[in-house]
Amino acid sequence: MRDAMVKMWVNFANFGNPTPDKKLSKWEPTTKYPWNYAHLGGIDESGFFVLKNAEGYARDRLELWNKLRPHRENDL
Repeated sequence: MRDAMVKMWVNFANFGNPTPDKKLSKWEPTTKYPWNYAHLGGIDESGFFVLKNAEGYARDRLELWNKLRPHRENDL
């Protein structure tokens, strides 16, 4: 996992994209709510690191904050 994360950080610094290599799944940018995220872990049968895009990270924990203050778009 460490090697894969270092490779993605280096790729992001060099290319502005953590997964420019076609061997990895594309790491999609977060652009909407609920936030999408990359789930990292494991190695597939061909020896490549597994990266899956998912949505709704920690949704159950975020519900508390959503109840206290409705989600508002950032004005920046």
